[in-house]
Amino acid sequence: MKIDMKYAPELCASDDTTRQQLCQAYLDATDRNAAKMVTTDGHMMAVIPVESLDHEDVTGNIPLDALVEAKRASKAAKKDGVYLSANGAVKLDDGRTFPRGEMQFPSWRDVVPGMEGSFEQDEIKATVGINPRLLLDAIKASGCGKREGVTLEIRGPLSPVVVRCGEAYAVVMPMQV
Repeated sequence: MKIDMKYAPELCASDDTTRQQLCQAYLDATDRNAAKMVTTDGHMMAVIPVESLDHEDVTGNIPLDALVEAKRASKAAKKDGVYLSANGAVKLDDGRTFPRGEMQFPSWRDVVPGMEGSFEQDEIKATVGINPRLLLDAIKASGCGKREGVTLEIRGPLSPVVVRCGEAYAVVMPMQV
């Protein structure tokens, strides 16, 4: 598979070892034409497009250290993307392999708020509290550069905030204010 170098999904993954299922990335290849890589720490989630899948890539966990190492190797080799394959194990271009975790990744699609329909701007008259560090990490994870526009989709004070940048997006849970 190939992931564009501009994305940083590792920023939205958890480092809390008591929640191992969140300390990994997840490859959702159920739609082979629109595969996604997902990471979350329980407060924010990144959903980024996977540019191309190899025929052997399958849905499942991707160890975060494999993703970080693949990104580091791709950057050092000045490649145009992060390359790895994910079937029985995760394999990097340099031949290193990482076992795919057995922990159940959360049902990520249940977290993404439905954005069907339209609504008038004056329908929302509430203060939405967002942790600024989480918002910045979500923007970076989505691959937004300094010259790209960011769209924030807000449905209400307790609804998740969707941060969109091109095909990628992130979800940030609001704080009570």
